[in-house]
Formats: sequence, C-alpha cells, structure tokens
Amino acid sequence: MEEKPYETFEHTADVGLRARGDTLEDLFANAACGMFEILAELGNVNPTVGEEIRIEAVDLPELMVNWLNELLFRWETQQVLFARFDVQEVKETSLEAAVWGESYDPKRHEVFADIKAATYHNLSIAKQGNIWLAEIVLDI
Repeated sequence: MEEKPYETFEHTADVGLRARGDTLEDLFANAACGMFEILAELGNVNPTVGEEIRIEAVDLPELMVNWLNELLFRWETQQVLFARFDVQEVKETSLEAAVWGESYDPKRHEVFADIKAATYHNLSIAKQGNIWLAEIVLDI
C-alpha cells in the first residue's frame, strides 16, 4: 500500500496536518485532501460537482491558509464534500485550482470532525531537498 502524502500529528485541542508534495501544486492539493479526510469519509464521495478556485495572498503561508479556509467556507455554505483537487498553478501570491466533490448526503457520508479553520499557529511551508513540506494546525 502506498503511503499517503499527508498525515496528522498531535496538537493540544486541535489537529495538526502535515502534507508533502514534489511540487507546490502537489503540496497544496495534498493538504486539501488531507484536511477533507480529517473532516469526512471520502470513500463514498463521487466527485461530480466541479468548481474553479482562484486565491490570492501576500505569501505562501497565507496562501495555504486562504486556500484551506476557502474550501472549508464552501463546505460550510454549499455542503459539498470535495474529494478531488487539481491545483493547476501556485505562485508566491496566487493559486488556481479546480476541485470536485459531491453534495453532502447524511445517509451516505460520514462526517468525523467540525473543522472551523486552518490557522497560522506554527504554520510552516518549506522545501527540504526535492520535497515540499507543510505543517498546518486546524482549529476543531
């Protein structure tokens, strides 16, 4: 079985998410997928509803927080569980992506956690060798 490109780590009263990727695009996509796997069981999600997302920020850390919080906002307001993330371009201050998911159906989808927000607490994004790594604390 292939290792997932994200994992959780212990954090007082919240949950930490550690993501990795060969590119910044992979890193941002993997962070989003990891966050949604913390939020809900994605195995039953049929990613048929697609949306384009464009995000801007002053730097990469803010871009990560804005990206994840935009996805959480769409979950909260549209009740769409996203399960597929195609981050097409990440620059220092902008991101373009397409995401796909499915409207939440309590008969088919199990929600595990109420994630309120991605935070700046102990946030880090760095390239180590050929791999991009990020650590994000999610407020639950």
